Amino acid sequence: MPSSPPPPQPSPPALPISEHEDEIMAAVEANPVVVVIGETGSGKSTQLSQILHRRGYTRRGAIAVTQPRRVAAVSVSRRVAQELSVPLGDEVGYAIRFEDRTSEKTCIKYLTDGVLLRESLSDPELKQYSVIILDEAHERSLNTDILLGLMKRLIKDRASDLKVLITSATLDGLKVSKFFSGCPVLNIPGTLFPVEKFYSTERPTNYIESSLRTAIGNYHFLYVAIF
Repeated sequence: MPSSPPPPQPSPPALPISEHEDEIMAAVEANPVVVVIGETGSGKSTQLSQILHRRGYTRRGAIAVTQPRRVAAVSVSRRVAQELSVPLGDEVGYAIRFEDRTSEKTCIKYLTDGVLLRESLSDPELKQYSVIILDEAHERSLNTDILLGLMKRLIKDRASDLKVLITSATLDGLKVSKFFSGCPVLNIPGTLFPVEKFYSTERPTNYIESSLRTAIGNYHFLYVAIF
């Protein structure tokens, strides 16, 4: 049963991907497949589905967002439901192995790669979806590779009513673009918080030990936390 609405939450800070909403939507409207490369923390997992929902893509079908792991599918769907102030299981839900938290109202659905593959067995064209987002595609599991091949076939069969977005922080976008006949690649810069980089002053013989020494040298509290 759908849970009660979550309590009102303070508005989250604007994520870097929000500044590129118009650019992303222009690419999506003009192409059946778009690759989005964005740094960790840019908002790919939580904001892309909301952007597409605001732009009306859920009027033709649901938005599916795949995750390589069950924990990610559950946690991200909860976050999106919280941001939209809707009960988890209504407009926003998730489906993982042995658990389906969706309903007839669900228009944004987070699910694992394996669940989407199982759905394709009973519905090869995945007609219930208007948009399919393959998130964290750099994980390159067997399920992800099969889904990439499935998407290539689907965009030929459903070229007029299906959009596919492939997102990652570290994926080789040019190779994926070549696989999908030269689809556009968008690079979303920026993270939610600034990241400082420190470098070792000597050539490391053990990268893990050298990284720890560099980190501990710059942040003494890490020494206390680790040891």
